[in-house]
Amino acid sequence: MIKHKEHIQSVSFANNIFFNNNCIKYLIEFLQESHELKKLSLEKLSISDNHIISLFEALPHTKLEELNLSSNTLTHNSFERLSKVIKESGNCLTLKKLNLSNTKLNDRAGVELF
Repeated sequence: MIKHKEHIQSVSFANNIFFNNNCIKYLIEFLQESHELKKLSLEKLSISDNHIISLFEALPHTKLEELNLSSNTLTHNSFERLSKVIKESGNCLTLKKLNLSNTKLNDRAGVELF
């Protein structure tokens, strides 16, 4: 695990071929313990829906302001859960910028998000 994580403000795992579903568990722990992390990029990773959903459920307990999930094969289940987290979290969610470009977001999922 990363030491001195309290000072890290931005992390990118983009295009990391070694990042897998098992890493999500540790990433969630890191997010919940890091009080300064504002930006996280998970662009172009092969993460399953179940693991992305776990990440979404942890969002209200983080200080993240920007999350990049572009170019991942997220399914409708992911978007449905994200929508629910956003709606249930209200003001405690600090997320301001969410990049879902090049995902399987369709009109139906987009409407559910907002």
